[in-house]
Amino acid sequence: MSEALAAFHWRDAVDIALVAVVEPPNVRIKGPRSTIETRGEVSTFPVDVSGSRRTVTQSVGLLLPASTYLTRERTVRVTVEIAEDGMAEPQGAHAARKKAISR
Repeated sequence: MSEALAAFHWRDAVDIALVAVVEPPNVRIKGPRSTIETRGEVSTFPVDVSGSRRTVTQSVGLLLPASTYLTRERTVRVTVEIAEDGMAEPQGAHAARKKAISR
């Protein structure tokens, strides 16, 4: 099992706090053992939250390592919670599976 991590980007000048939830949080991939064993994470295609001031939810594909493929899910659902800097953290930011990679 590999953990699915959300990739997102924004072009706003305003400071915001972003927290991403990926469902399902883990995906099963198959391929060469040498590739699979070195990867604990798989990133999503970026979710563009530019200009958003509220929660954004999108179904997106996964960026897989070479010579690998998904055994079930073809897409994952990414929910990005947004809060302007200085405000409270987005709701549920404490959940362990809420991870993100900024791109």
